[in-house]
Amino acid sequence: MRSQSSANMRVSSTDLLEAMPAARDVSSVNGPQRQGVEQNVTVLIPTCKRPALLRTALESVSQQSAKLSIREIVVIENGLDRGSEEVCRAFGSLPIKYVFREKPLPPGSLESVEATEEWLRTVATDFVAILFDDDWWAPNHLQRALEGFSIVPDAAASFCSFLITTGESRHLAQVRGSFVPWFASAGRQVSGRWVLGLPDLIVGGLMDVPVHYSSMVVKREAFLASLPAVKDGNPCDSDRAIAVELAAHGKILCDLTPTIFVRIHPMQEHQRLTASGETIFWHHYTTQQIVKRAEQNGIGIREEFARRMRATGASVDNVESNCIHDSFDFLLRENFIDATWTRRNPVVRAIKKAIKEVTPPIMWKLKSRGTDLLASVTGRQREV
Repeated sequence: MRSQSSANMRVSSTDLLEAMPAARDVSSVNGPQRQGVEQNVTVLIPTCKRPALLRTALESVSQQSAKLSIREIVVIENGLDRGSEEVCRAFGSLPIKYVFREKPLPPGSLESVEATEEWLRTVATDFVAILFDDDWWAPNHLQRALEGFSIVPDAAASFCSFLITTGESRHLAQVRGSFVPWFASAGRQVSGRWVLGLPDLIVGGLMDVPVHYSSMVVKREAFLASLPAVKDGNPCDSDRAIAVELAAHGKILCDLTPTIFVRIHPMQEHQRLTASGETIFWHHYTTQQIVKRAEQNGIGIREEFARRMRATGASVDNVESNCIHDSFDFLLRENFIDATWTRRNPVVRAIKKAIKEVTPPIMWKLKSRGTDLLASVTGRQREV
C-alpha cells in the first residue's frame, strides 16, 4: 500500500487525462443528489502572479463532468498581477467572479483566514471546493466528491489521493494520499472511499499530511466552523490542522481514485518556507496541536496506533516509511509507537538517519538534477 512511483508508469499527466473518458455535463440528467436536492458547489481558486498556471486550473474546471453543479467560481488574485484577470476573461462560459486584492495577504495569516471566513458567510451553496492555481483536476473530480456525500450523508468533507507532477506534459512522479488514509482508517471503506473519524485523522496527521487542499470539497458550514482552529498564522501546514478539525464536524472521505494533479515547481511558497527552515517549525507546532486535540477528546494515541497495526497488518517499518520530516522519531520519543515493535535492524536505521542528517539538501538537489540530465540524454525516465 505504499505510494507508487512512476518508474514503471512511463505516462505523463497529459497522457493520463487523454486516456480518461471525455467530460460531459451530467448534473442536469443524473448528477449527484442529496435527499432530492441538487448539490451545488462554489469553487474557490486562490492565485498569486501565475496566470499561465491559472489557465490550466480553469481549463480543468471547465472540463468537469459535474460542471452544471458549479454555481460560482471565485478567483482571488493575491499577487497584484492583472494578468490573471485576462485569463479569467478567456473563460466566458464559466460563472467566474474575479477578486483583485489591492493589499495582498500573507498565506496562513490571521487576516487571510478572517477574509476567508467573511467570504464563506456570503456563499449561497452548500458545498465549497478548493483548487490552488498551480494544481488541476481530472474531469471526474467534482462528480466523485459529490457522489461521496450522497453515499455518506454525514460526511463533512471529501478528499482524494493525488498525483505529483512537475507539469502538464511531465511524468507522474508519485501517488500520494494512499497509505496514510488506508492505515489511519484501518482499511474501512465505502464505495472506494476511505471513511475517517477524528481518531483516524489524529493518527494520520501525526504521520504525514493526509490530505491536500486542492482535493477538498467541503460542506460550507463545517468549513466555517473549522477555520478558528487555523487562526495561528501557520503558512504551510494548515491543511494538516484543518483535516483534524473537520473530523470533529463529520466523517472525512478520502477517495482511493486520484483525481487531482499537484504541481511541484520553484515558485511554490512551500519551497521558500522549506529553504528558510519555517516548514519544520510549523510541522512541530501542528504536531503539538494534534496531540492536544487527542488529549482533549480522551483519545489514546498509542492505543490507536497499535489498533491500526493489528487491523491492517502494517509493520512499524511501513509506518516509518510513510512519515514526513521527523514524525517517526517523535512517535518513538513520545512512546506512541513502541521501539520493540520495529522489524528493521536498529543499526541500519541509525546509519540511514545519520546519512540523511549530514547530507546537505543541496546535494540531494544536485543528485536529482544530475539524474534528470542523464535521463534527458539517454531518453529514459528518472525513477523516483
